[in-house]
Amino acid sequence: MHLEIDISPSSYTRYYSHRLHHARGGAKMFHTYEVFVDIVEFDNPTSNHFERGTTRYEINAESIEKADGMAVNQARTEHPQATELDARVTRILK
Repeated sequence: MHLEIDISPSSYTRYYSHRLHHARGGAKMFHTYEVFVDIVEFDNPTSNHFERGTTRYEINAESIEKADGMAVNQARTEHPQATELDARVTRILK
């Protein structure tokens, strides 16, 4: 017997999204996600010098995918010189 188990956060949200994200009356529920965004930022386009860092965000969103996108947009706004942005949702805070 072979069992295939997907334990990723997106699989949990996909299988249980109706119960998680819809309150009575059809209103959508938002959760607060903790999202870390890794940022690589060059001083100027002709330089090889760059800075690397990670920023933590608490994002209110309907899903993990939306929280991920919102965190990247926020990081892009705060770091306009960034050349690489890599977001990861770590957990649901509430």
